Amino acid sequence: MIEYKVLKEVYDDMVSGKKDTEIRLLNEKSSGIKINDIIRFKILNNENVYVDTRVIDLKIYNNVEEVWKYRKNLLSSINTLNDFKNIIYSIYTKERVDNSKLIAIQFKLEKNKDKSLVAASDALKDKKLVDYIRKNYLKNPTESKRKKVAESVKNFV
Repeated sequence: MIEYKVLKEVYDDMVSGKKDTEIRLLNEKSSGIKINDIIRFKILNNENVYVDTRVIDLKIYNNVEEVWKYRKNLLSSINTLNDFKNIIYSIYTKERVDNSKLIAIQFKLEKNKDKSLVAASDALKDKKLVDYIRKNYLKNPTESKRKKVAESVKNFV
């Protein structure tokens, strides 16, 4: 399993489905990624919270401008090419980005430590239950919320 660290904002967008593609520099680690690999994205400074994803597509780009054309679901807060460049350069530095290719890793959510209730409700094929759990638990999971949602689930089942 491959592991990467991401900011909390990025993690939140991944879990909510707003982000389905991660951009990384093409290097030894990222060049070894293959379709169907599992990647675990951990929150930077809180590695106990993570999301497991399955790689469904990979694309290599020569520069930031090429990536921007493909930009579907990169991050909900990115609205312009300049915003995108500023974010990429703040993470990797302009020099590193300009001297590297970039890889776009498209993924689907595989497993999330905080999603046991969603996995169970998905198995039941109950859209109302899944939506209820996502709305009331996954955005900001806590033990008390988990208990409250678990108790409320009885109303659906």
